[in-house]
Amino acid sequence: MTTQPPRHQLGELVRTAHGDAWQAEGRLREPSGGGVCAVRGARAMASGITTPKWNNAEVTHHQVDLDALSAWYGSRGLPWGLRVPLELSLAVGEALFVKRCMGLLASGGAESRLRQLGPAGGVQVRRLRADERDRFVALEVAAFGDAPATARAGLGPQFGRAGFDHWVAELAGRRSGAPPVCEATSWLGQPS
Repeated sequence: MTTQPPRHQLGELVRTAHGDAWQAEGRLREPSGGGVCAVRGARAMASGITTPKWNNAEVTHHQVDLDALSAWYGSRGLPWGLRVPLELSLAVGEALFVKRCMGLLASGGAESRLRQLGPAGGVQVRRLRADERDRFVALEVAAFGDAPATARAGLGPQFGRAGFDHWVAELAGRRSGAPPVCEATSWLGQPS
């Protein structure tokens, strides 16, 4: 029988999973200037891309060593940002946005009864093929405003690598090459 965490811990679990995924991204990018580190009160990842949103530290405690983080990112010449849980009071600068993450709890063995659903409202979800990387990059550019080279640098290392899947939601019956409704990257790894 699967035991579920109390609902009040779900936010922490989702943040930990998000941080695990970013750590996997940093390790994946080590050959091109990326990496990971842990300091008092935070764990960080670097992508090697000189755009702040691709280099992030996840604050895990209010006594975070900001000097150590600054030195680590500074040694790589990379701009960076912090993700601070809302329940932590930490004066570190201007808050840019609130990142909303979601987690679902499986109910009593439901994970063994999961099944693929048919198209809902004409939307079909499918895994992207390796030869569709440029399509995924174009969608990333349209959705988030990155330059194509930045989006390619951010997404390129994931394609074809174990543990990374890319998904797209498309409207059934749309012409070939039409933009998808939604895209997502899933990372399947071990919890920290």
